[in-house]
Amino acid sequence: MKIFQNFFHVVIHDVTPQHAKAIHQIIHPLSILLNQQLSVAVVPCWHGTSLSSSDKTFIDFIKENSQEILLHGYTHQNVGMPDILALLTKNSNELTGLSE
Repeated sequence: MKIFQNFFHVVIHDVTPQHAKAIHQIIHPLSILLNQQLSVAVVPCWHGTSLSSSDKTFIDFIKENSQEILLHGYTHQNVGMPDILALLTKNSNELTGLSE
């Protein structure tokens, strides 16, 4: 039953093989409800670890279960000075090093 397919388009952020278990748990029920009205914001080099041929199963799952693949930064890693936000996000606050 695709009851929400005309009302919602969901974007899942920080999609990377390092989060594969959580991504599967999120995408599977949503794809049933949304009929692929779903985009995934992929980080291709999570904290310096690039996608590789060993990630093929994960990549195929993403392609098959999303309507759109978005680039969500390249490494998603803080390169600025360490701060409390870096500590809380395990150094994944990639935008805090930017100036105004």
